[in-house]
Amino acid sequence: MNTEVATFLVSGSGPKPYQVEFVKDGGGLKAYCNCLAGSHGSHCKHRINILVGDSNGIVSDVDDKFGLIADWLSGTGLESALEEFLSAQKEKPQDKTRVTKAKKVISRYMR
Repeated sequence: MNTEVATFLVSGSGPKPYQVEFVKDGGGLKAYCNCLAGSHGSHCKHRINILVGDSNGIVSDVDDKFGLIADWLSGTGLESALEEFLSAQKEKPQDKTRVTKAKKVISRYMR
């Protein structure tokens, strides 16, 4: 099985950047971040931003691996979880139960 890794440094609230790592292993994709939320197994905006194609917070070189993230995401369970999370936030942000459930599902894929 071929494992590929893409690592980025992203700006956070403190002076030291966070490390976000995506691991493509077979048909799955995992995303890790060493920010407080990511370290506790919760979803975090750093991973979400990169998954949706936003490179604005990246402080390391944005290399060709950034462009691969969308390809790696395609067809994975993480892609479905991300779509539900974004839909829950956009369509019914007042539906806290749906948003909370979507956060929990996406968090499972990011461990």
